[in-house]
Amino acid sequence: MLFWIAVFANSLGFLPLLILKTAKKKLPAEISFITPYIWLVALGSAYELIGTLLLKINITYWFHIYCFLEFFCLNYFFYKLFEKRYKYLTIVFSVVFLCVFIILMMEWLHLSNLESDAFLGTISTLLVGVSVILWFRGLTSDPNTRLLWERPVFYLIAGLFIYYTGTFFLFLMSDSILKNQRMNMMDFWVINILLTLLLRTLLIVGVWKAKQK
Repeated sequence: MLFWIAVFANSLGFLPLLILKTAKKKLPAEISFITPYIWLVALGSAYELIGTLLLKINITYWFHIYCFLEFFCLNYFFYKLFEKRYKYLTIVFSVVFLCVFIILMMEWLHLSNLESDAFLGTISTLLVGVSVILWFRGLTSDPNTRLLWERPVFYLIAGLFIYYTGTFFLFLMSDSILKNQRMNMMDFWVINILLTLLLRTLLIVGVWKAKQK
């Protein structure tokens, strides 16, 4: 059952890109900023379905590559969304991420994949958390703000925030869970699958609403 839920969750990863590419008119700029991330989600879905679930290819290298690309897609999205108002935020997070990434690559042989990915995931989660707070703070000071559910970008923001904060402790503790023989990792991993479903559903809703405007 869990296998088919994972297949369904990964299959949903293609829909945001499909909706994006079939749009007959130019989409709002806010939506175009998330395009690199949507491409990455589709690429990740293809790898998970073909490489991991079907061919059983080792995911070690892919996880590192995905974490690297994921961070910079997120950083680009918020950088453009803020219209360069928080340029320092982009620079600081980028420098920290690159430093940690280089150190982890140097210590690769001494760390498990889950440990290294937990460090990188923490930085991505902090980037999303801080950026979302700044975005909402900007809305409260704007008298012309529309109802949130009328803005397609709100669904993108909500999806990213819920997913990254929801999986934060899971990824942080995953190595310990895996090493604990009394715990079944799959019992916890279902949380990641469900949150992935929610993230991709909200991406679909956001892009779809933008297409309808």
